[in-house]
Amino acid sequence: MSNSGAKMLTECIKKVATGYEFSRALTRAEARDAMAFILDGDADDVQAAVFLIALRMKRETMAENLGLQDAIVSRLSTAQVELPILLALSDPYDGLLRSVPVSTFLPATLAACGLPSFSHGVYDIGPKFGVTHGQVLSALGYNSDADPAALAELLRAQDVGWAFVNMDNAYPEWANLKNLRNRMIKRTALATLERTHRPFQASGKTILLTGHVHSAYPSIYLELARNAGYDSAATYKGYEGGVIPALHQSINFHNYIDDGDDLMRALEPDEMQISGMLEKAPDDKQSVQALIASSMEALAGQKNAAYNSLVLSGSLALLASGLETSTKKAAQRVRQGIDSGAARAHFERGLERNHVAV
Repeated sequence: MSNSGAKMLTECIKKVATGYEFSRALTRAEARDAMAFILDGDADDVQAAVFLIALRMKRETMAENLGLQDAIVSRLSTAQVELPILLALSDPYDGLLRSVPVSTFLPATLAACGLPSFSHGVYDIGPKFGVTHGQVLSALGYNSDADPAALAELLRAQDVGWAFVNMDNAYPEWANLKNLRNRMIKRTALATLERTHRPFQASGKTILLTGHVHSAYPSIYLELARNAGYDSAATYKGYEGGVIPALHQSINFHNYIDDGDDLMRALEPDEMQISGMLEKAPDDKQSVQALIASSMEALAGQKNAAYNSLVLSGSLALLASGLETSTKKAAQRVRQGIDSGAARAHFERGLERNHVAV
């Protein structure tokens, strides 16, 4: 631990950990330097935890969030992919507890609609320790340890076009914070910032699709997406902050395209002939297998809740990408991708070409 770095972090803690009334905001540069010190493994764990918790209790400013992200972006290796368009899908890294992540199957569905896509996350992390994309795909034999070059090949392959990136492998500095985060118990700014990780960059446009819970987050996520280098981004309220929205109520769709201004429009699921409720997560330990069964049935064309969830979230992804501007046409495109068998074929080929060696 360098003396200058430790002193710098100490001064930052003094500013942000003086109670709600007297705490002061950090500059963007101060937040960047403190986060860099933590990511590089130089900070004392107790001080790192106090810093992150105090920021959350004070409530991070936009400048602080951007500063933290500056340090994160500068240390994350981004693999280039020769594609005209690529979509990154980001669910909560700590998974879902009250609903099932049908979105695990969304990248393959979008690939069948002409939109190469990937999701990113980890196998598990606190505070929720919910069901994640990594857990679902691992149960199907997907190789989550594949290196970025191999995953880039899958994204480029016209008959696959999807991937899952395990950030524990792609971003070691981030993975090194996992034990600390689990011990802190409460969610910090890291849970927000990781949603905008950008492990791949298309030669053309790279788009982010993510969800949120609280109404304050759309502007935060969109600004962080810009700072992370995304050409376009979209967010809306989803179950547990994921990309699957409610199937029975209006959706406030927040996005920017080609780094333009933030926009918001209300979308109605019934415009896409969507109705019903998302399936709740089973209470037993078979939740992953139950999710796989219902989702594979959906990819086979069965009109269950998982099918409707894929159609709705897939339509929103096509709108975010600019490939479709009409909700009805977007929904028709996703239904065709599923009903033709193309989505299931893309999913199964992705598993086949990136399976765990026995």
